[in-house]
This record gives sequence, C-alpha cells and structure tokens, in this order.
Amino acid sequence: MIVKNLKHKKGITLAVMIVTFVAFGVLSAMIVAFATMINKSIQTENLSTKRINEIGELRTFVSDWFYNFDNSDFYVDSVRFDESTTYDFESDTYITQSISEVIVMVDPDLLGTGIISPEYKLIFTGNTLTAGYGYGSQESEEYTSDLIEGVSFDWDKELKLMKCSVIFKDIEKPYVFVLYKHS
Repeated sequence: MIVKNLKHKKGITLAVMIVTFVAFGVLSAMIVAFATMINKSIQTENLSTKRINEIGELRTFVSDWFYNFDNSDFYVDSVRFDESTTYDFESDTYITQSISEVIVMVDPDLLGTGIISPEYKLIFTGNTLTAGYGYGSQESEEYTSDLIEGVSFDWDKELKLMKCSVIFKDIEKPYVFVLYKHS
C-alpha cells in the first residue's frame, strides 16, 4: 500500500511550472513598470519644484536690483551689451557688438557732460545674470542657473514698465515678469 501511494504521488508538472514562471514574470514586469512610473513622476516633480524656486529667486534678484534705483534720479534704458560697449554722449546712445541682453539705469544729469555717469547694469550672459554698478560692474552680484537658457529685457519708456522674459531649457513659453518704475 505504501509503495502504491508513492507511485501515484506526482511532483510539479512542467505545465504548472511554466504557468508559475509566466505569472511571476508578469507580476515582476508590473512592479518594474510601476517603480519606473513613480521614479519619472518624482523627477518631473523635482524639476518643476526647482524651476519654481528658480523663478522666485530670479524675480527677487531682478526686482531688488530694479527697486534699488526706482526713483526720479535714474532713467532706464534697454540695450544689447558686450565688453566693448561704450556710451556716446553726443548721441545719447550705447554702441555695442550685441552679445548679451542688458538693462541699464543711468543718472540723466550726467549724460552729455563728458563725465562717465553712474550706471547700474543688469546683464545676462551665458547662464549668468549679473547686477552691478559702473561701466565695468566692479561691484556686482551674480545669479547663475543651469535651467535658464535666456533672459531678455524690454523697457517701455511711455508706460515705464520693464518686462523681463526668462526662457527655461525644458519649456517653450518664457516666464515673464513686469516691473513698474515709480517716479
């Protein structure tokens, strides 16, 4: 009787083993796909959070520079700028080779007098925004970001509005903030 029971006792069949492996494979693929989806979602959220932080820091950086000179003693001009930019006092214009964007606040009382006027520049070159004083921006602060692809300035003389457009590497539309000069 014992021998007969052992004869009829069977192990795992090949079909059962294949079904088990297929089920295990499907379950493993679902787990990997879920983990990949969660990881991608976290990376996207981190990039979005970093971009939001960049926007806040950049807005603070530009508005602090702008509001330091937001009075009737300075006027604002928007030009293209490079290292060889010069100011022509006779024509009241900047002569430049057009490398980077700059917005400049200048003391109008000193223009045309032959005296180099105090200039407060906000310059974007590469991925660095520099806020500084004087022609060479000897006293300056820098803001560098690997997410920012470009910054451009547009000064509306009539409305006394400065638009600062920031283009991020991973989004098509620029982020634009507007600053109003009180005078």
